[in-house]
Amino acid sequence: MAAVAFDTYRIVKRLKEAGFDEKQAEAVTSAIQESTAVDLSHVVTVEHFDQRINEVFGHVKEVETQLKSSISALENRLDSSVAGLEGKISALENRLESSVAGLETKIASSEARLEGKIASSEARLEAKIAESKADILKAVMGMIISAVAVNAVALFGGFIAFAKMLGH
Repeated sequence: MAAVAFDTYRIVKRLKEAGFDEKQAEAVTSAIQESTAVDLSHVVTVEHFDQRINEVFGHVKEVETQLKSSISALENRLDSSVAGLEGKISALENRLESSVAGLETKIASSEARLEGKIASSEARLEAKIAESKADILKAVMGMIISAVAVNAVALFGGFIAFAKMLGH
C-alpha cells in the first residue's frame, strides 16, 4: 500500500498555531495521514491501459473475423438453398405446364368426341323427323283419300236417291 506523501511536521505546526495543543494536532495529522493512505496496487498505468486496450481491440478483430466468416458461410448456404429452391420451382413449373398441356389435349379430344356424338345424334333425329313426316304425310293422305271416298259414296248415294225420286 502506498501513501500520498505530505509534510506532517508542517501540519502539526499549523494546527498548534491555530490553537490546538500538541496531542490534538498530532491526532488530527495522524487521522489525515491514515485517510490519505491509498492502495495504488490497483491503479492502472497508461502503458497497462494501452496494453489492455490493444488486447481488447485484438479480440474484437478476432470476433469480427469470425463473424465475417460465419456470415459468409451463411450467405453461401442461403445462396445454395435459394438455387435449390429455384430449381425445384422450375421443375414444378415444367410439371404444371406439362399437366396443363395434357389437360388441354384431353379437353380438345373430349370436345371433338362430344361434337361427333352431337352430330350423330342430330343426324339420327333428322332421319326420325323425316321418317315421321313421311308417316304423317301418309296418314294425312290416307285420311284425305278416305274422306274423298266417303264423300264420293255419299254423293253417289245421293244421286241414286235423287234419281229414284225422279224416275219413279
